[in-house]
Amino acid sequence: MSSSPVSAPTVVTDPRYRAARKLISTGRAADGAIEMLATLVEEAVQKYGEDSADAAAVYYEYGNALFRAAERRRMEEEDIMGKEDEQKPDDAKVAAAMAAEKRAATSEAKKAPGKQDTAEKVDEDRKPAASEQNADVNKSKDGTNDEENDGSEELSDHDLALELMENAFAIYDAYCAETDDADDSGDKKAGDAAKAKAKPYLTWVIGQLPRTLGGIGDVLISQDRHADGVDAYTRVVSLREAAVESYQNQKGGKDDATGTDVSIDFLKARRLLCEANILVAEALLACPRGEDVVTSETGDVLVKAGEILDYTQGYYDKARDELQETVFLMGKIATGTESEEFRLEKENVCYCAQMLGGVGNMLADKEGGEQEKHGEPPDAKKPKTG
Repeated sequence: MSSSPVSAPTVVTDPRYRAARKLISTGRAADGAIEMLATLVEEAVQKYGEDSADAAAVYYEYGNALFRAAERRRMEEEDIMGKEDEQKPDDAKVAAAMAAEKRAATSEAKKAPGKQDTAEKVDEDRKPAASEQNADVNKSKDGTNDEENDGSEELSDHDLALELMENAFAIYDAYCAETDDADDSGDKKAGDAAKAKAKPYLTWVIGQLPRTLGGIGDVLISQDRHADGVDAYTRVVSLREAAVESYQNQKGGKDDATGTDVSIDFLKARRLLCEANILVAEALLACPRGEDVVTSETGDVLVKAGEILDYTQGYYDKARDELQETVFLMGKIATGTESEEFRLEKENVCYCAQMLGGVGNMLADKEGGEQEKHGEPPDAKKPKTG
């Protein structure tokens, strides 16, 4: 019940690209994905141009591999430190922090299987490329100690990942903007035909925009740039809403009784919208209390300090409503298919429900703390987590 495949850049059919994505999606970006993608970047730029959709596709995956592997390595290092600290029963803060990291790692692993298609984010792992390893050796020869090398290398990995992802997004965004100017005659059919001819990958690129922004948001959050993460994720929400609306307006493939689109693609679109709202809520909750949510580059005030919890509640409520719609749609689809694609999407929906429950609990704790400050009963206002 999925729609027919859309035209995608040639590079995404390259066996190395597919193998790298598979490694990333299974948490093994360090097992060769980075090296394969580094080679593909050079080839794509030479063959298709540095501003091509093909190059953008590899830019993003290369950055994603660098980031996921750096995060995986960081968690493994902290896990080792946590095990050492288990012999210190008085260090409760460290134990609690490590438990949280382990839960986050488990959530990442559960999320990965359903993130294989071109419209979704992929979560995972990473290892420095050969050139980076050589650079570290040179630094050691210059007298820089290993501890300093590790810190600078990981920072460089995150910065490079962000730069690659932002380059990919800029290319995709320009691709779509140029398409809008492909035909200005006012004839819709002629305009659509002109767009299809001028930009054959348009549908594919539109699907990559929210995925790329989501990856950018993930990197920003890892760098404690929570306000910038909120900005990226809210833009993802807008794009995901447009995708859902597009499915709702389509003709054909709908349930005869309700007129509802019952395709697995529509189910994915609804689930991804739910997930995007959850990510905004999580990012808002991570922002420093008592401070406005302000973007670092433009200085835009996204949310006033006193309104953070209200905004978080709003995104939580939207995510909860969208999850209900998603589960309802999943039930309708389940009566007509038992495919592997549907099974994986069902797992993703269940994971979304877990994410939503976690946000609801955090929001309740935050609101309880605020109410106690003002002398109100801590249970006066709690979001529903069901």
